[in-house]
Amino acid sequence: MAPWPVGNGGAVSKPFNMTAALQGNWSLPTQIWSVLGRLAELPQDCRALDITRPVAVIDPGIAGLSFVTAARVGGHDGIIAIGSGSAMDTTKAIALMAGQSRPLMDFVDIGDNWRRVDAAAILPVISVPTTAGTDSEVGSSAVVTGAAS
Repeated sequence: MAPWPVGNGGAVSKPFNMTAALQGNWSLPTQIWSVLGRLAELPQDCRALDITRPVAVIDPGIAGLSFVTAARVGGHDGIIAIGSGSAMDTTKAIALMAGQSRPLMDFVDIGDNWRRVDAAAILPVISVPTTAGTDSEVGSSAVVTGAAS
């Protein structure tokens, strides 16, 4: 590997390992684990969140399926999102609604509507983003389009 330049105008004397440099853990309050190969840790991550019966939301399968019903009826205790921003946002909405008694539109981000949420009833989510750009895997809100009724 070629040396990597550093701020003092010199060069790193050891080879630069990009994978190690990009590895990190942080919270916003969402915990983030990043680097290639972390998907292998998925079973361990599920155990850490007490998820024993996850349901998966994957981009190509979201059209026409009632995942909220599946999460409720299937006794699922967590959700794994795999895909782009659409899968991430869909998963967050499912995680929220699986344990709520009010309709989704009661939680629209206006004023203090967030206080209506039964926070203890939100299912834990593990996101595996396959694209970059929307930051849906780290935000607490979800973009939901369609009729308001």
